[in-house]
Amino acid sequence: MYASVENEFVESACRNLQGHTLSQVHGLFAQLIYLASTRDYLSGVYHHDGLEYEYGSQVAGEALKRCHTELFSKLVALPLPALVDELNAYLTSSGTDFAHSLLLWDKLQIYRVTPPLDCPRVSAEFFLSNVKIALAILYSRARNRRPDLQFELPLR
Repeated sequence: MYASVENEFVESACRNLQGHTLSQVHGLFAQLIYLASTRDYLSGVYHHDGLEYEYGSQVAGEALKRCHTELFSKLVALPLPALVDELNAYLTSSGTDFAHSLLLWDKLQIYRVTPPLDCPRVSAEFFLSNVKIALAILYSRARNRRPDLQFELPLR
């Protein structure tokens, strides 16, 4: 009985998160970045002040983890052209210089923190590999549109 009641609270918190927060974050990749950023890098515990206030830290953390895992699964299943489009939309959404953002993402490998901790390793590696390919595709497109740009993706 207790587990089903707790699960109902987690589901309610997921709906709350999707309806109030994630609906304001445009694009699957942007939502993934947001959810990954709610996870503490030292403990792996998710935090969201609003959800914690309403549901408590344990339920809020589980809801964030569940939404993160579900969204990651959607992105892993995307065909490469769709992933390229999602990443392009994310990188252009900030209004900063696209070439700079592209190089920063490649150099810092920011995308490495996006997989959920409990996802299968093969899924995480597949996703990270696809993101690297997507970055290379976006780089190639940028070079074709603006051959005068002097930026290079480092070879790894």
